[in-house]
Amino acid sequence: MTNPVFPMATLLFDDEELCQPILRELARRGWKLAFEPALFGPDDAFCARVKARLLEWCNRQRRLPDDALVRQAMVHEYCHLLHAAVSRDDGRLQSMALNETIVYGWPLALKQYHERDLAESAVLRAVHKTWLTIERCQPGSYLAYFTSILLREIGQERRKQKPIGEHETTESDMADLQKDDAESPLLSFTDPAAQAAFDLVLNRESMSALLQVLRDCLENVRQEHIILLHFFAELNPSEIAGQLRMRVNQYYVEKSRALNRIRECCREEVARELQLRLAPSF
Repeated sequence: MTNPVFPMATLLFDDEELCQPILRELARRGWKLAFEPALFGPDDAFCARVKARLLEWCNRQRRLPDDALVRQAMVHEYCHLLHAAVSRDDGRLQSMALNETIVYGWPLALKQYHERDLAESAVLRAVHKTWLTIERCQPGSYLAYFTSILLREIGQERRKQKPIGEHETTESDMADLQKDDAESPLLSFTDPAAQAAFDLVLNRESMSALLQVLRDCLENVRQEHIILLHFFAELNPSEIAGQLRMRVNQYYVEKSRALNRIRECCREEVARELQLRLAPSF
């Protein structure tokens, strides 16, 4: 196959070849807003939006499209529809969008809670807060925004059930903070809740590319976990320190090291990936 010349003027497959897998994925997920005329202008359609987004990303990343990138573009564009429907003063569309958000959040909550009542309560609170704060949400990151609120609701409920104690630091502990543990082996989680929360972050839509950038840049799994759990799961320092079995002082040292490393080696790559997702401030 001849190497493509970037920027490409068009994708290398026809509309039918692109639309069929998109329609199948929409049906599998039960996403119906893509067929609501009120959300589209004249000569506008969901598949056309996905195709335009896909072409933009391929040219920006200088890569050919694959199944994963098509799926990410589809989710990104559908997030725009969810955001628009929730923001509109249209009860029917708003109800459709919120119901689809609930369906999306349900398995995430059940992974945290075996009790269906607790899972349902967390999802409903998260949906309500998403609706109340929709103006803060980047349209293309709607599902990531909702997921971060849901994780925060779950974390708050867990704190009520089992408060996290204070972490004390001794002089010897502070001396240990000066050691560079970049060569340390991968963390072995002993807290199932911590592993579950981290799994939710990793499984979030469109996170794989950002995760790889962080992994290549930091080369330190502890710092990688801290960045993801802080900026994306939005856990507070005490929660992260408790989950990673470290003191709060050490958390701040490791977080600072990670952010310095990101600034030095991959700030532009991270910024580029975050344009498609959430936008934490370093």
